[in-house]
Amino acid sequence: MTADAVAHVDTDRLDANLRSFHGRAAAAGVPVRAHIKGHRTVEIARRQIAAGARGIAVHHAREVRRYAGAGIRDIVVAHPWEDPWRWELFARSAADCRLTLHVASAEAVAGLGRAAARRSTPLGVLLDLRAGPDGHPPAPSEVLALARAVQDRPWLRLRGVTGYRGLDTAADAEHRHTIGAEYAAFLVGTAGLLRSHGLPCATVSVGGTPTAAGALGVDGVTEVCAGAYALQDVGLAAIGVCTEEQVALSVSGPREAADLVGEYGYAWLAADDTARRSGNRWLPAHVCPVVQRVRALLPERERPDEPAEWTVLATGDKETDVIT
Repeated sequence: MTADAVAHVDTDRLDANLRSFHGRAAAAGVPVRAHIKGHRTVEIARRQIAAGARGIAVHHAREVRRYAGAGIRDIVVAHPWEDPWRWELFARSAADCRLTLHVASAEAVAGLGRAAARRSTPLGVLLDLRAGPDGHPPAPSEVLALARAVQDRPWLRLRGVTGYRGLDTAADAEHRHTIGAEYAAFLVGTAGLLRSHGLPCATVSVGGTPTAAGALGVDGVTEVCAGAYALQDVGLAAIGVCTEEQVALSVSGPREAADLVGEYGYAWLAADDTARRSGNRWLPAHVCPVVQRVRALLPERERPDEPAEWTVLATGDKETDVIT
């Protein structure tokens, strides 16, 4: 984002969004796992925990260390990384919290198992069942084989299954509740398959703010993992997840800021349906890419115990981070 662009957070809207989303989940008896990709700040993560989140989800080992250092102890790495050098980073990070990793291959199971054994540190595993390049999730036989491979590794702990079903078209967005419910039912059914073969599967975690309402209505779902609900955006308002009056993030600055805020929309948005003007600011089409491109978020009504700006951490891991 341009150096002159400033990202603002309306904390009244933020807190209202947290109360609303967590309240609906609590009414359904399903805990929330807050994905920090929707804000990338310690301050909002703490607000989410205070609102009832059972823990957070992150993308990188650097984020694990940052949020564990801030006192958050239940952390999931919500991406099935396949890079061998990363496995040592995750095993090292597991000393600081209850860490669980998404895993989608036997190679990752073996590599993580060796790294955990070298550190004598247990690592939790969620089998990531999102669709592969062919558009289909793994077959039941593949899931069973992967679960057994986890069980065979002494320092790995099979905690359950997870997955995310994105919305690829405007038609998908129109049927987001049905898509969320159907995908949640698939994960619940797969968990039942594992249990029927004597394999532990305590967690059934369904990802996504747009499809969360559908997933919450499915018996057997044990958590919903979502990120964009905290700040919301124009893309979610376009499909009825929120209203534009609930969008808590805005960007001020030159005209170029509007182009950048609207550059990364959702698949269901039309090409000309991106950022929105709100007074002298712009509301983002999609909040997650925007927060990756700013240095900090400025709360409009900060608390006495919080800093005047909330530092964004959007840098990924590097192979040079590995300590042998």
